[in-house]
Amino acid sequence: MKKLISIILLFTLLCSCAYAFPADLDDVPYTQIVKTEETETTAELNSIYALLKQLEIINEEIADLKINDAVSKSYAASLFAKATFAEIHNSTESYFTDVSKKHQYADYINHLVSLDIIDTEGGKFYPESNLILSDAVKMALNILGFNKYPKVQYMAQASEYGLLENIDRNAEYVSTAQLLTLIFNMLNAYTVELTSVDGYGGYSINVDESHSYLEKVKGIRKIE
Repeated sequence: MKKLISIILLFTLLCSCAYAFPADLDDVPYTQIVKTEETETTAELNSIYALLKQLEIINEEIADLKINDAVSKSYAASLFAKATFAEIHNSTESYFTDVSKKHQYADYINHLVSLDIIDTEGGKFYPESNLILSDAVKMALNILGFNKYPKVQYMAQASEYGLLENIDRNAEYVSTAQLLTLIFNMLNAYTVELTSVDGYGGYSINVDESHSYLEKVKGIRKIE
């Protein structure tokens, strides 16, 4: 029997808040994540991990994540693909010459292509290369709706939009911890819609400040 009241996740996040899950997620188990010397993660990162694990964006156990190591571009694509919360189909074709249909993350990469989150310009994805911040930011902003805009200045937009909070902008590569933080920031950001484009490449947007991305697509509300 479903409860009438949404489940409240009572874990501490960066903003000292919790999340209310809709009643249809009542049967989703939640395990409290506790900081340990073995994981060497902060309480904030533990909380971010707990939310992403609850949402099935991450499958690994926190002890198995090398939080300070670089992540590959293809692994990052798999997490962003899951963060679209849309059905991911088996790959039937290859959009990139360096990503075969049998690649571990081919389905996720192709999913992002199908949603115009990543483009196929140049014909190569470089799946095993270290993820750099500009590529991660582009995927995050495109999920939020910026892929419909002409000539987006992604890094400037990300800074203005709050996606770079607690992100090291000068790092040579994006670590696991930084990737999880960026995805967390994306989940809590507002979605945007393109309202007009002029003949000079300028555009106007409408920011939906009534709902975060997470609330809009999953009905999960942040409680201040």
